[in-house]
Amino acid sequence: MSKQYRESGLGSFRRLSVWATIILIPFLLVVSGCASGAGTGGGSPAPHDGSDNYQPPDDAIAREIEEADIVKFEDGYFYLANRWTGLRLIDARTIERPLMAGRVPMQGRAVELFVRDEHAFVLSSADFFYCAGQPIGFEDYSSPFPTPDYTGSHITVVDVTDKLVPTVVAEFDLDGFVSATRRVGDVIYAAGNYPDDYVPPADEDDTGTNGDASSNGNDNDGQPPDGNVGRPRAFVASINIADPNQPYLADRVIFYGDSFEINVSTQDAMFVAGADPTLTNTTLVTYVDISDPQGDVRLRDQFRVPGVIRNRYFMDEYLGVFRIVAEEFYGIYPTIWAAALYTYDVNNPDDIVRLARLALTENQGIRSVRFDGPRAYASTAAVSEPLFVLDLFDPYFPEIAGQLEILGISTHLVPLGDRLLNVGVDLSHTRNPSITLFDVSDPREPQPMSRIVVGSSSYSVTSEANFDEQAIQVLEDQGLILIPFAYRDGSYGEWVDGVQMIDLLATRLAERGAVTHRGLVRRSGVEDERLWILSDEAFKVTHIDDRDRPRDLAALDIMSDQELLDAGLWGCMDSARYRWDNYDGYGPPYYWPPYGGVVCGAGVPAAAAMLLLTLAGFRCVSRRRINV
Repeated sequence: MSKQYRESGLGSFRRLSVWATIILIPFLLVVSGCASGAGTGGGSPAPHDGSDNYQPPDDAIAREIEEADIVKFEDGYFYLANRWTGLRLIDARTIERPLMAGRVPMQGRAVELFVRDEHAFVLSSADFFYCAGQPIGFEDYSSPFPTPDYTGSHITVVDVTDKLVPTVVAEFDLDGFVSATRRVGDVIYAAGNYPDDYVPPADEDDTGTNGDASSNGNDNDGQPPDGNVGRPRAFVASINIADPNQPYLADRVIFYGDSFEINVSTQDAMFVAGADPTLTNTTLVTYVDISDPQGDVRLRDQFRVPGVIRNRYFMDEYLGVFRIVAEEFYGIYPTIWAAALYTYDVNNPDDIVRLARLALTENQGIRSVRFDGPRAYASTAAVSEPLFVLDLFDPYFPEIAGQLEILGISTHLVPLGDRLLNVGVDLSHTRNPSITLFDVSDPREPQPMSRIVVGSSSYSVTSEANFDEQAIQVLEDQGLILIPFAYRDGSYGEWVDGVQMIDLLATRLAERGAVTHRGLVRRSGVEDERLWILSDEAFKVTHIDDRDRPRDLAALDIMSDQELLDAGLWGCMDSARYRWDNYDGYGPPYYWPPYGGVVCGAGVPAAAAMLLLTLAGFRCVSRRRINV
């Protein structure tokens, strides 16, 4: 019996080896097809909870912190960063009769913009965009989409004093691809990554624009932390726009790691988080000192966090403490998940120290996180999800204050004081988008208050809000939630897009009317008590004095159906309609495999990718990334 047992065991081992080889070879191909990684990173010297309550030190001048977006509304005008047509201006001084004003065509793909002092700062990218869910390079098209004459990212500064004839006054090339931006006072900061084969100019070293790390004030030499090898590839560039007619590249630092997401909670510090290129399942966080109001930037400490993050809401800085929720995973299939909260003292940005670790889950990941001052919320990736309320008042001893089970899958959390909104996906019938209101006034006894599932059970509805947190509007002062939706009409086989209005009342939600629109809804809002809706193709204004019976007032074409058809863009949408990711809640963090974001797997043979998907149940997720 023992001999037979040994032979059987040896045979099983050989068969296992064969199967391991079959699985691992394509698995490695897939991983190599995506850029690598998980990451860790830095700290911040000034306390801030990311809210309007931030007060700078007495000897400091407050600098406003602003995020870019695809649309800005200033002094009666909408400024649009349209990926196909460049910068477009809409005169909405009389909101009920909007007029198309000036435009500036741009090379590449317009991604987002800032507007300040009668100037628009438009970021664009020379990378691909999506058409019906597939990555399309500019070389795939002739006119009107010629290949850009730059590589990486580009910033165009446009004087919009004359709204009918806006004028380009300056342009900047950034050799790498930007992953995130912020404007802090008179400076725009752009964080991103260079290609692996990037070689800095001869007059520039790997740590700063002046070629001298010490004179540039860098306390970090830009080299890998102990135990790693490699060349720096992440960067942070600063553009001074104090004189918008003469902006200039103020500074730039290049450092070891990856720029996946950033956190700018104060006017003094930027946390850049991304993959550690040589340590999988690890996040590398880099503290970048942005305290100089003119734009000089300095590298400070770096630190590693076990696990990876899904998006920028997984990290935050508050009162000198950096908080981050990270997921760890082990094995190929079935994957073992674990998630934990980590706190770090960042008051000394040159010596960041871990304070505590709070285990959250075993054998499941975390789907969504949101920090709110001394409290945080985290929802797991299970089908019936526990929602955790975390007490972070004592950063040395954080604790799970309370939890409750929620229905479906959470994709985004919105704190509202003693209430909490969960934006997610319903799993009871059609996987439609859902919104749930919770009472969290007592963190130890959170209670569900009201829930709305968008759309009927007769068809499946998707929402851009489940993929882009800026697509949903929560207008607390007006008691209104605007959530975009899209579904395919079974009668005609065409997509129906629009916005669903939901009343946000004190203790419940109430579904009101819906407004359809041409093209996937990217943004919406309310100005002068009129609902406006924006897609890449059109702009609409609707009368909503009666929210149950909205009435269309005006619509403007940004690109007509014929223009879309002539450009080969008919049916092209980077949207929930065609996304590679799914709603099952078991998928990996957004940059798994390493660097597996927007370009994850783009060059990998389909067979290898399908094998990985089948065996591991993983999907490369098209996360929201600026990529300009």
